[in-house]
Amino acid sequence: CSRLVRGLGQKDPDVRWSCREALIAYAELWHKDQATPLQGSDVNALATLLLCIDDELPAFAVEAVARLGPQAADAAPHLVTLAQSSGDPKLVARALVALKNTGVRTDLALNVLVKLLDHPDVGVKDSAALALFQLGPERFDDSRLANLMGWLNAAIRTEAEKLLRQRLAVITAADLSALRQGLKHPVREVRLVYIDAIGSLQAGGRDAAADLFPFLISTDKAISEQAIRALDKMGLLVDLARDQADPAVLAATLGALRGKGLKSTEALTIYEKNLNHANDGVKNAAALALVELAPEKVSKDRLIEFMSRPDPLNLAATLALHKAEPKNAVLKTKGVPILVRNLAPDINDIKGFVAQPLRSKPAATLLDIGGASAVVPVVQHLLSNNNPIKLTQNHKTEPTAARLMGYELLREFAKRATAKQDRELIAALKKQDISVSGFWVAQETKLANQPNQTPEMRQLRTATLEAADKASAALKALR
Repeated sequence: CSRLVRGLGQKDPDVRWSCREALIAYAELWHKDQATPLQGSDVNALATLLLCIDDELPAFAVEAVARLGPQAADAAPHLVTLAQSSGDPKLVARALVALKNTGVRTDLALNVLVKLLDHPDVGVKDSAALALFQLGPERFDDSRLANLMGWLNAAIRTEAEKLLRQRLAVITAADLSALRQGLKHPVREVRLVYIDAIGSLQAGGRDAAADLFPFLISTDKAISEQAIRALDKMGLLVDLARDQADPAVLAATLGALRGKGLKSTEALTIYEKNLNHANDGVKNAAALALVELAPEKVSKDRLIEFMSRPDPLNLAATLALHKAEPKNAVLKTKGVPILVRNLAPDINDIKGFVAQPLRSKPAATLLDIGGASAVVPVVQHLLSNNNPIKLTQNHKTEPTAARLMGYELLREFAKRATAKQDRELIAALKKQDISVSGFWVAQETKLANQPNQTPEMRQLRTATLEAADKASAALKALR
């Protein structure tokens, strides 16, 4: 390689042309690993090729230097010159990768990388950023790192966040002004980092607590939860719940205390005080906290009232009333529809779900309450709403699992109806006999026999078909 490069400098144009053609042929063989490998002794020749006026040889030299890595450190100044002078963005991007591989950290190299972070070509910008992370991360200021967290390249976003978090790990309360500015950044992930940084100051971050209130009430769950954690680290959640006037902030704070499971005397007093708050969000948050954490403090009449409130309070109240008075008549009238609406399969663990499809609290409570009034809502919610003929999406995991729950509930209802000789329940179930045996079993058979299923889906569909068969048999056996 070195001799051929020297030949490019000969006066005779034929010699120069022959050397060029030989170098191109060598490069083709080198790409295929069919040529003598390049060594450190070839670096000077490669450096010459980097800056030669040719359409192909600089690109070969860039790849060769990139592969040699630190052995080609002497070529770094030529790579810098190429990156500054070339008008080919792809070649510049590859030159920056080669520069990174050499490991050279001169001011000249780092200055070029910083400058090229603002290049109009994405490939050049990305290569410059990745090289600078390795060679000179100290050249990034916090503002630049925050902006990099909004770039499309996932590796750059990850490195930028990692480095910014390292920087912010050593901040003090004296840095609150800069941290507040970070909360205003347009990139969501940056705001999350700065919320976390303020929380890490614990009591020292309290002066910025009010700046976190908009995040506390955010519809973005991750941002809201991060703000809650930050305020909790400051030790302010109880104070906010006691003294906060803004209803939205107060409701979010009450929800945070409930999520922590806080039921100290002061916390319970705060929940009770807000049961009659003028704002619906606040009083529902307070009620939910009290029902979940201290149901013994809520009267049965109050629980029945809460059953008319929005989710998830109405479900919590239903479950609490069932625990306190399982035979309360309201459970069959108001409770059954609430429980049915909250029947949802847990598909995070298909194996566990198939083994125990009715393990959720709403399902277990619905079975205990039973009654004819539950049959039609169960069929509508779990079977009709997940009809595989109506929508292809109902062939998927969650709708199939929902139907499995439906069949299991019908079978369990049938068992209980027979055991108690509940004529009303038997009559309601027998009305479903024809549809289950004539329609639903046929549909589950088709789905279970479909080809090319994943093992998990095959397991679920097989279990669903078995459940449909058993439900059909149980309904037919009713007398």
